[in-house]
Amino acid sequence: MILSRLEIDYLKELTTICVGSVANRMATIIPFPVMISLPSLVLVSQLEQSAFFSSNSCRYSIIIHGQGDFSAQLLISLSQNTPDIIIEHNPYMAEFADTHDQSFIDSMVLEMGNILSSAYMTAVEQFTGLCLLPTVPALLHNHQDLFNHLRSAPDNSVSSQRILLQADLLLTAHRERAYFMTILTEDQVRKVLKSREVI
Repeated sequence: MILSRLEIDYLKELTTICVGSVANRMATIIPFPVMISLPSLVLVSQLEQSAFFSSNSCRYSIIIHGQGDFSAQLLISLSQNTPDIIIEHNPYMAEFADTHDQSFIDSMVLEMGNILSSAYMTAVEQFTGLCLLPTVPALLHNHQDLFNHLRSAPDNSVSSQRILLQADLLLTAHRERAYFMTILTEDQVRKVLKSREVI
């Protein structure tokens, strides 16, 4: 797949706007500013070709499949420390500050995935006019399970190219990074571009 400079710029702008909405939503969960990184676009034929996937050592990976006028996979990856930071700084979770209950932490991370993916998909619809609805999120704890889950998506054939759109959330008070990526097949990218008559 060959993208023009205009198409690349549009996809990066879409990523910035939508992940910016996610950052604003994240800032309602924790009482300090959340910034976003510059967006990146990578075209790969296999996920292993992405530096993110070859080096990803995050403790929590949330996968949400978006379905509707087009389909996409959303990936939110968090380090071991991020849930602890959220629990520590969210006043509604103060009583759980010293919790070691992994089931509670997993439940909290999944709920955060629901909240952030909803903000993202609402922004997508506002910007493109395309409806994108989330499925139930999946929480994965290791690299191999993440690969297997992504490969099992209905619209991911072995030969299809994928476009990885990434812009990360930066939790400024702790210099912590939450990775946010949208994974699209070539057909889905064309639907997004066509929605705004970029192609």
